[in-house]
Amino acid sequence: MKALKGYLKMKAPTIILMVLCALCFLVLNWLYDYPLDAILYSILLCSVFVIFIGVFDFVKFKSFTQSLENLKTKISIGIDGLPEPKDMVTNDYTELLKILWRAKQESDYEISYRYKDLVDYYTIWAHQIKTPIQAMRLLLQTSEEDTNDLELELLRIEQYVDMVLTFLKLDSNSNDLAISRVGVDKIIKAALKKNSKLFIAKKISLKYEACEIETLTDEKWLQFAIEQILSNSLKYTNPGGTITIKRATDNSIFISDTGIGIREEDLPRVFERGFTGYNGREDKKATGIGLYLCHEVLKKIGHGITIESEVSLGTTVTIKFDRENLDTRD
Repeated sequence: MKALKGYLKMKAPTIILMVLCALCFLVLNWLYDYPLDAILYSILLCSVFVIFIGVFDFVKFKSFTQSLENLKTKISIGIDGLPEPKDMVTNDYTELLKILWRAKQESDYEISYRYKDLVDYYTIWAHQIKTPIQAMRLLLQTSEEDTNDLELELLRIEQYVDMVLTFLKLDSNSNDLAISRVGVDKIIKAALKKNSKLFIAKKISLKYEACEIETLTDEKWLQFAIEQILSNSLKYTNPGGTITIKRATDNSIFISDTGIGIREEDLPRVFERGFTGYNGREDKKATGIGLYLCHEVLKKIGHGITIESEVSLGTTVTIKFDRENLDTRD
């Protein structure tokens, strides 16, 4: 029906012209007093020819439009399936489309080439900078002076480097996943150990209950996500506050804090890239990347994340390990 409506709309000027010609034919024959039977027979005969040609033309039109509909699903891959043009105008449009497609391919290749160079550069940079970081850490460990502040700053540098590497891996086509069945407790403890100095420095107490959950996951990426959540909790929890980690349900854990909380209007957007919200505007150093990376990393390894928060009361982040989705990786 859609094809028929489109065809009639396209042929409307021709149909109107034919009707006008038929009316002129009737009027002229009536003026010259020709027999009515002869006039009607002539009109009927012409109509049969018109209908026959119209049906044949409509079949070709429908086949042409169907080819275009099928091409919509794969136009991003190539335009080899374009139907043969039926007339000069269609041929011109086809040539224009081919010119645009070639220009797009050249542009995509150039962008892809430049992006690959950029990714390669920052990947090398992120790996190379780890060498002086490790050297500084060794020097701090052998120093007899109080180096707590320097160690905390070094920890932040390491976290930023990890964020760069994770960001690059998320946006690249490489598959860096190593899925295996891992105990969640093991990953949480590793993340807590890495952030232990921040707990001590800010005098923040930890309430931790064993989360005896085994799940299929990528250990490195899950630890990164948990570290980012802990980093946010430590950042926005005032000295003397508390961070709680425990099992929420059979297949989820939550990390809650007694920090400054997140405004209700900001909650729907906390996982958007670059969104900092009210707290981020107050803290000029916020980038809006941490929670975005958390969300994308967890989604990539088949886990879910939600956030609940109240201003001045704190924030609760829930990580859900979806067994149904993950079990398909066995």
